[in-house]
Amino acid sequence: GSTTIPGWNNSLLVVTLKDGVTTDQEVYQFKLNANGLGIVPSTTSVPNPTRWFGSDEALNGRLRDIAVSPDGSTLYIINNGGSATDKITVYTYNPVGIKEYLKESDINVYPNPNNGEFTLSFKKGQVTLNVEVYNSLGQPVLDKKVDDLNTLINISERTSGIYFLRIYDKDQLIRQQKIVKE
Repeated sequence: GSTTIPGWNNSLLVVTLKDGVTTDQEVYQFKLNANGLGIVPSTTSVPNPTRWFGSDEALNGRLRDIAVSPDGSTLYIINNGGSATDKITVYTYNPVGIKEYLKESDINVYPNPNNGEFTLSFKKGQVTLNVEVYNSLGQPVLDKKVDDLNTLINISERTSGIYFLRIYDKDQLIRQQKIVKE
């Protein structure tokens, strides 16, 4: 585990490989005891393992493996992402001003599925978000700065299919989501 990400030192990171009855396609962080030979017992207030990236399962698909950068700040998750070939999703930890970033739950994207137009709304004023949309091959379709609390995003000139939305607050990725254009 990483010493860069608070709470991740002395941890074992495991991908679930498949979607289960009670699990998402996510990463489990098992906190190890001081000597690293056992797992710290889980409690109701401090669960062990901790689950990560389950909310991104529609984007990532089946998780196959995970790697951590040498400095411990970047995670590389190898997954099928709903495509015929594997892909890598990159998550980067950025401790600078992290409390100032919007949270994923502060953003609404609707309707989804849509006809090529969807609304992005967020709960905090005076924020500029960078909105990126990619097609199912990972090619960029839209890159737009948004500072209005309710913004209409238009990809109606694109063909019907699955697109992937990424929303950044400053340089911090705060939401990834699959968008279906009917």
